[in-house]
Amino acid sequence: MSAGTRAAVAAGVMLAAGAGAGEAPLAADGGLFAVRDQNPLLRPFYLPTARLAGADGVSASAVLAWSNTVNLPVAAHESAWVDEETAELGLGLRYRRGDWLFAGQLPVIWRGNGVLDGLIHNYHSLLGFSEGDRPRVPRYSYRVTYALQDRPTVFVDKGTAIGDVPVEAGRVLYERAGTELSLWLGLTVPTGSRRHGTGNGTVAESAWLAGAVPIGNRVQLSGQAGVAHYGSTAELPRIHSTATFGTFGANVKVSSRLALIAQLDAHTAIADSDLRFLKPALVLSYGARYALGPALGLDVGMQEDAATNRSPDVTFYLGLNTRPARR
Repeated sequence: MSAGTRAAVAAGVMLAAGAGAGEAPLAADGGLFAVRDQNPLLRPFYLPTARLAGADGVSASAVLAWSNTVNLPVAAHESAWVDEETAELGLGLRYRRGDWLFAGQLPVIWRGNGVLDGLIHNYHSLLGFSEGDRPRVPRYSYRVTYALQDRPTVFVDKGTAIGDVPVEAGRVLYERAGTELSLWLGLTVPTGSRRHGTGNGTVAESAWLAGAVPIGNRVQLSGQAGVAHYGSTAELPRIHSTATFGTFGANVKVSSRLALIAQLDAHTAIADSDLRFLKPALVLSYGARYALGPALGLDVGMQEDAATNRSPDVTFYLGLNTRPARR
């Protein structure tokens, strides 16, 4: 699927804001998917996921992001070989008391040969899409390396490891009639594994603004924008000290239980690199949120590299979210 087609899918859902207004509130509390760029070379670097303030009390989530990537970029003095599958399970807790917000997540990340190669091949063949670098590698194989001239080659091992744990706190700055704005500060505890590409051994910090605004009774537009600061790392040379990131998306109510979601997540280059795979990224996510009950929601979606060859080819997203009772 071309970048233009992907952007059109996102725009189509976002433009559904023009669909008629109903009287019921937004399905499943509105909001966006808690997703981020799953690029396996950049996964050790802190990129906060989008979230809204929510109701007072404790809420929890279990989010699975299952991605598959084949990308073999080469430049004059550097190269990478990325042929892998990743399944990341994020177990999160959030707490709100008045205007104060707190959040944390334990990411558990598995990398390996995977099982999606055949499915992706058949999908590309059926729709006539290019397979990119996939014909150059054996199916169901694994290799993740990065090489820069006169530097030791970086190898990312397969297996399971915990990622760096983000700890975040925020404060609501404005909240009225469904419109909200909050300020967040966060840092990561260096619990991840350099060997498995799930952490870089240093503390990273981030600050961002997040907000939302309703359009009638059926649509909610929301997003965030911020900056992250990274410490030095031995795994990828020439890491920038800071990167900016942002999210914009729409939650469109279809029924009292079902909402459609489309969003774009972007970040500037984290590494100073000539490889397209490490350039600024734009990731498109789309799918649905279904309210299983008054305190439990199910998210189902897909994520693709809207900026081609800068993120995983495809990521499947599945999430369960609890929420406090409405105020």
